Amino acid sequence: MSLTEDNVLLNLLIETVAIIPLNTIEFGRLSIVGLKHLLSYTQEKEKFFVTPKFKVFRYSAILAAKQVSNDTPMHSNMLLHK
Repeated sequence: MSLTEDNVLLNLLIETVAIIPLNTIEFGRLSIVGLKHLLSYTQEKEKFFVTPKFKVFRYSAILAAKQVSNDTPMHSNMLLHK
C-alpha cells in the first residue's frame, strides 16, 4: 500500500502516531515496517515528528535487535543510554 493523498485513514493514523514519543510505545507494538512508513511519511510530508533523532535510532536498533533475539533488548538498553 502506498502513502497517497486519498488514503485519509492512513494519513490520520500516521499523523497521530508521529506525535507520540517512541519511548512511550512498548517494543513490539510498532513493527519495523510500521516505523519505516512513519518515518518516510513524516520526512516526505515534512511533518513534525516528536521523537528526537537519537531516540529514533535507539528505538530502531533495539527493535532490530529484538527481531534477532528476545534477550537482546536488555543488553541494547545498557549500551544505548536513555
